[in-house]
Amino acid sequence: MAKKWIGIFFALLLSVSAHAETFEQAYAPIGVGDITIMIPIDRQPAIPIALSMTQTESNYLLAWDPSSGHRFKLEHWVDGEWVLLSDNISTNQYQTSLDNGPQFRVSACDQYGCSDWQTVNNTVDGDLMISGFSSSNHAVESGQRVSLSWNVSSAIELTITSNQGHRFKSYTAKGQHNFYISQITEFTLTAIGFQHTYQQTLTVSPATIVPDFQTQAQPDTYTQPLLALVLDQNETMLPIERALLSLSLPSGDNVNIIPQHDNKLSRVSDSGELIWTQALNGMVANQPILQLTDAHQTGQLYFGVASLDGTGEICRIHIDGTDLQCLTTEPDSQNPLNSMVAGPVMVDNRLFSFDMQGHLYEVSTDLDVNWNNSGQPDISGYRYHAKVPLTEGDAILTPPVADKVQNSLILRTQLDNVLAIAIPAPQSSISNLLQQATAFFSLMSNSVTDKASASNTNNSNTNNSNTNNSNTNNSNKTNNSKNTLAIKWTKALAQDEAR
Repeated sequence: MAKKWIGIFFALLLSVSAHAETFEQAYAPIGVGDITIMIPIDRQPAIPIALSMTQTESNYLLAWDPSSGHRFKLEHWVDGEWVLLSDNISTNQYQTSLDNGPQFRVSACDQYGCSDWQTVNNTVDGDLMISGFSSSNHAVESGQRVSLSWNVSSAIELTITSNQGHRFKSYTAKGQHNFYISQITEFTLTAIGFQHTYQQTLTVSPATIVPDFQTQAQPDTYTQPLLALVLDQNETMLPIERALLSLSLPSGDNVNIIPQHDNKLSRVSDSGELIWTQALNGMVANQPILQLTDAHQTGQLYFGVASLDGTGEICRIHIDGTDLQCLTTEPDSQNPLNSMVAGPVMVDNRLFSFDMQGHLYEVSTDLDVNWNNSGQPDISGYRYHAKVPLTEGDAILTPPVADKVQNSLILRTQLDNVLAIAIPAPQSSISNLLQQATAFFSLMSNSVTDKASASNTNNSNTNNSNTNNSNTNNSNKTNNSKNTLAIKWTKALAQDEAR
């Protein structure tokens, strides 16, 4: 009888040993004088911070923090006890039948042992969405901190990284974190979901680099999933991602504007459904700006257009997609505008727009400008100022920033130069009259020249040659007469300061 019980005991012992996990012994070095002694210690991986779960039509999807272990064990709750689903999961995600849920727990393991268990603490229901990513300031003193805030739905992991080496990870849907900066820093929020990953960026500058830039940050209401929704419902659409604009009106309605690579501008609903599309003569490379009207219930969109032939336009369109109007030529001239890659900026109902070469134009949005006949517009509403002195090969490709405190327009050029110019003074009534008189006499002079040219048809060859030379000289004079804008300050960004 004793032999029988001994046999049963050894059989049970072998069975338990077959399922038992074996781990290496962890040691810690202890210094005693000149001697280092390795002392055995108990060491376990950290418990996974988060265990996320979502339910599909036929499965549960599970995900957890992967940083704490080399492999993972997963159990589910069955009839009052935890039952092993798998003890050798090498990734941080797992899919299982609906019959096995809904209660799960995960443990992280390495060569020294396994952590305590983490139960589900993040149940995901709905689409992944970044509904907010903003900074407390867009400009701070070098070496000071800036607070970044986020609001994300249905994410299993969030990270904030930067081009200066910052890295922060979170599993909370809404929060904020402080970062110290000393250079122009572009932060990227990455939201990871079960099916998608979305990103959103913002930039913070030290005041020593952009000393006059003192505007408060505005929370970005653009939701990254909007792009995915648009592409899902409009397969042929080619959005320009950096130019996407999403704003909330005081009425509660959202305005989602999608510039496209195929020279179109569209408005879509929050679900990505197309509301209207407008064909343009070129591409909108940067975000349009919205000017509200009618007690802030509606408004006009203003934007620059860049064409492949090097010409440009300054345009506006109502947010309902009607009444597209564009300035295509220079003021008081039939010379076409150059490419308008950079978006405009609005200062007190004055729209300022730079072309690629740095020429600055102004449109007064509160005046009745003849947008569709820009060669002879309302003179007081559309005028040319001067040119930014750029080095060879440089260009204006990004929208300026208005600093009304220092009365400056701040520009970032293609060659990573940051500079500030004074916001031009508004045009006085006397200046308007002088400009109108100048334009009148210019038109009269052109008329006389045309008549004189017509009367000399017998000497057409000689006169045509002289006329061509004269036109060339006049063109050169026109170009040379464009004064340069005075630079208030400038900063050439080093390579590690450039975005």
